Amino acid sequence: MCQKDCPDGDQYRGDTAERDPPSTECTPRPLRHRVIWLALGWSLVAAVIWVSLTPSPPDIGLASQDKLEHLLAYLALALWFGALYTGGARAFYALALALMGVGIEFLQEAGGVRQLEAADMIANALGALAGWLLSHTAVGRSLHVIEHSIDRLRRRV
Repeated sequence: MCQKDCPDGDQYRGDTAERDPPSTECTPRPLRHRVIWLALGWSLVAAVIWVSLTPSPPDIGLASQDKLEHLLAYLALALWFGALYTGGARAFYALALALMGVGIEFLQEAGGVRQLEAADMIANALGALAGWLLSHTAVGRSLHVIEHSIDRLRRRV
């Protein structure tokens, strides 16, 4: 097994045995600040739940773009957790977030202050799907890049 640095500070792992072709994949190092990233992620989930269930949610200037707000919120959540996890866990969190969006709509209806909207459920699910898809791109490695940049800044100081 050979290792060398990848451009973003992760490890390149390639098997040099003849039976297996060398891998060109960079496997991410574990996040050193994982607990902080998780706490921030769950805080974002709590914020989305609160905004979704409060009778008078704050206006962020996209009032006429309600479905866009739903899509972007769930995209951000799925991408955040997609950056923290790999493999099947990414799909699990995306599905769980989509289901959370459906559940919240039913809770809104049960609360009697806001209404259940199927279009909101669809926007939530599409946002979770988009976040899951983006988590498989370079965008999904954003937390690793942030940690690597922090490390480089610390070494300069």
